[in-house]
Amino acid sequence: MTMMTSKYRALVEKLLDRTNSKLIEWRYDVHSDACRANIGSKVVELKMGRNEIEEPIAIVKIINSSGDIVDSFTDETISGAQPKGYDSYWALMQALFSSAKNQALGVGKDVDELLEELDDILPF
Repeated sequence: MTMMTSKYRALVEKLLDRTNSKLIEWRYDVHSDACRANIGSKVVELKMGRNEIEEPIAIVKIINSSGDIVDSFTDETISGAQPKGYDSYWALMQALFSSAKNQALGVGKDVDELLEELDDILPF
């Protein structure tokens, strides 16, 4: 395992932790089906895609303040270990993308509002 592999693994693990703690503000772009968040002077982009043999992959891009992609990796780049609580980095990154997208779209908030509305409806 290279030093960068361990850094990439740590990055996606921290992104998931901070996302689940609602500490990262994600934006979702429907046209590119990607989630983006500003973290310091960088932008992190999460996207699901396909590799050269059409298998699904999770992609992370790191974009600098000039808009240049300065680094990127996939779940395949960091495979070979099992992250805590997940079967694979594919599963972890899939959970990260799903959490980021749901947060960006306000899914949890909408469900909470629906539950409140339903509580206000009195049965006949």
